[in-house]
Amino acid sequence: MLMKVLLLRLDAPMMSFGGAVVDERHPTRMYPTRSFLTGLCGNALGYRWHESERLGALQSSLVHATRWDKWPTVMREYQTVDLSQPKLNATGKYGAYAGGWTTRGVPETRSGGPAVEGTHQVYLDYLVDGIATVAVALARDAQVELQSLAAALERPRRPLYFGRKTCVPAAPLVVDMVEAESVLHALVAASMASRWDVEGAIGMDAQWPAGQPPVARGRLVWVPGSSMDWKTRLHVGREERMVGRLEISK
Repeated sequence: MLMKVLLLRLDAPMMSFGGAVVDERHPTRMYPTRSFLTGLCGNALGYRWHESERLGALQSSLVHATRWDKWPTVMREYQTVDLSQPKLNATGKYGAYAGGWTTRGVPETRSGGPAVEGTHQVYLDYLVDGIATVAVALARDAQVELQSLAAALERPRRPLYFGRKTCVPAAPLVVDMVEAESVLHALVAASMASRWDVEGAIGMDAQWPAGQPPVARGRLVWVPGSSMDWKTRLHVGREERMVGRLEISK
């Protein structure tokens, strides 16, 4: 039985798919997780952080597979900041110091905390100069229709970004909506980004849900923290995924 699948293209100078943060180190995964797509789609639909039930329902209904059309390079950024500076704790017209602008169109302020002395450092990892194609489907009982999700991603309620606010899309996200047996079938049949078209078959690294029809070989991996508890904002659970190479003939 065929299902509707939305094809997205993640194309940006920098992307970050999160990972287990330990102290000052903020790594990135190599493939987007269900929580990443929930945040991206929820932002496009206009969902807010406190709407944990809506976000949780969207997250549980998402099924996705990802293919790298152009494999990225991992870049590590090193940052330091002295949070004891008066300008970082001052109040004024907009209240506390505004560290940046939110997607709600208002300044992001600091609300205090213990990190107020000395110089603090952080290492941020990014995926640089990569292009990924993502096949997304929704469960039958999803609270939102796939067509509505596609429309929201084309005309989002708020600005979109890939993991961090500096990672803005370089091209439209929505590529096409197709019918396929599974998200993996849709991914295998999807055209590559036009500027990387080649003659003959080419192998592409990909990740897809375990238990999909055997149209590609891969190895089973466990992805920890692939979902988010939207009430506590903590990553939870683990998911069985397959990792392998897809032979694309375009």
